[in-house]
Amino acid sequence: MANKNISPPAGRERRQRLIEFIESDIQYDLRWAAFLIKRARIASINAGYYWEGPGNTHYIRVTGQGVILEPLYRQYPDNMELSLESFIAILENWKETREKMVKPANRKRQP
Repeated sequence: MANKNISPPAGRERRQRLIEFIESDIQYDLRWAAFLIKRARIASINAGYYWEGPGNTHYIRVTGQGVILEPLYRQYPDNMELSLESFIAILENWKETREKMVKPANRKRQP
């Protein structure tokens, strides 16, 4: 899965790339996040599973070995690879945080 000649992004760069992925590809869409979480969960129990699809700035591949985020516009020199567990955790955490932000705005005021 990994190109042995390119080291994966570390620390701050990795965090920034994940933030950009969420902002540009997830775009506050809870259903899209849930869809990707579901794909990753399927892959975690089926090693032969494969799903791929385009986002706005990344091409996303979900396999039984992990998730690959491939930049579409060469903003980065390499793909970013994530374990299924970390991809699920990142999206679930974002989704949970986003749901908390959305719910108060949707509540009706009590008379």
